Amino acid sequence: FLVYGVAEGEALDLDRLYSMVKSARALKKEPVLAIVDGHGEVCYYEVSSVSL
Repeated sequence: FLVYGVAEGEALDLDRLYSMVKSARALKKEPVLAIVDGHGEVCYYEVSSVSL
């Protein structure tokens, strides 16, 4: 896994998200987004890309 931490409420555009996925895949890792709230609690989300 390659975990990217983001503060709750922080703007995260699609270009940045795509860059995270691409970087993790290049390292042969699964990208995970860690959202940290104001109390320091963390929620983890698996990130993937879709080809249309």
